[in-house]
Amino acid sequence: MLIEQVVFNFHEVGEKSFEEIKNECLVSFAVDLKIALTSGDEHIRNFWADTHVCNDGQTREGSIANYKVFQDNFGSKIKYNSKSIVFEETLYNYPEGPWSPKRTCMEVYGLEYIEPADKTSGYYRYRKDGIKRTCDTCCTEYVGELEDVTRESEERLRHFDTAFSMGEFPFITITMIRLGNKDHYFYTIHR
Repeated sequence: MLIEQVVFNFHEVGEKSFEEIKNECLVSFAVDLKIALTSGDEHIRNFWADTHVCNDGQTREGSIANYKVFQDNFGSKIKYNSKSIVFEETLYNYPEGPWSPKRTCMEVYGLEYIEPADKTSGYYRYRKDGIKRTCDTCCTEYVGELEDVTRESEERLRHFDTAFSMGEFPFITITMIRLGNKDHYFYTIHR
């Protein structure tokens, strides 16, 4: 069966291990989301089309429609045969899991989660030690600080988990396919 799909980070496997591929795909997603959250480009800023009210009563930007906008800005459309699939794995948002998309975003942005207390909800804050996760095999030119990060975009980055609406943060499925005599990989986002 022929599959047509919008994918991200489509590359040849080469000599990479599956752990390197997972890390690269997760960091690539986090970097693209950071660009979407902090960019001054009006075309990308349409990413924040809607708002919603969070549990803490504040209005945040974000919508499930952003899945489509994210795909349009950062994805590539490909076609492949379902018989070409070599391997697939879905990465879920387990809070303490090493391969969690949400946790990867926290680490790439230099954030830490503060647990809810008696009178406060849980929230993200920037780490005081400034430690951030990087990837040796991809997108290193984008992992650093963006030059034009404003206070407003810094705040959007701190609330990255509501980008796809409250309670909605993408799962990532990494797929390896054989094209000709070489394996390739990519990831997709979904809820």
